[in-house]
Amino acid sequence: MKNKDKITQCRFYFDLEKELKYINEMNKQGYKLVYIKSGCLYTFIKTQPDEYTTIFYAVEKEKVSQISAFVAQYGYESIPHTMDGFGNLLYLTGKKSEVDADFINDTDSKINFYTIMKKQFSHFCKLYWAMLILFFITTLLLTLTAILAKSVVLYTIAGIYIFFTITFILGLISLLKQKKRYKKRLEELQTNSIMYE
Repeated sequence: MKNKDKITQCRFYFDLEKELKYINEMNKQGYKLVYIKSGCLYTFIKTQPDEYTTIFYAVEKEKVSQISAFVAQYGYESIPHTMDGFGNLLYLTGKKSEVDADFINDTDSKINFYTIMKKQFSHFCKLYWAMLILFFITTLLLTLTAILAKSVVLYTIAGIYIFFTITFILGLISLLKQKKRYKKRLEELQTNSIMYE
């Protein structure tokens, strides 16, 4: 960390709540999020401790630029990230003294958020299943070939594939938990919405 006015940290998150907690912990320490690269490299700039707060907001892809302009009226700015093309999750940050969270606290906004996120995590789960099957078959074939050929190089490559397969299994478990949590929260909000109509 040569320049403490600007730092980049590598983090991997499958759980949005943990990711948001991490970003806001950095805000409390006096670092404002300014960019996310490849979904795991978080770049922060030095600010006053506890000056900024960050929230997530999900919208349909065609409304992303429209919402980015809209949230500026509430004191937020949209944080650019290289995963923009893959999703519709906005990272919004603003000074605590200037932001207004009311625009995301109504039931319809929350229902919309959880609907989009549940759909997003369903897509991620399908992708992870496909990758897991691919890695599992490749690992199995490499391991059998290594045993038959008694090759150290093939054992090493098989070991690397076993590591990635285990990583994908853990990632998939985390994604399935997140999807279930969003589904449950969505059902609660929809039930409450019907009750109060």
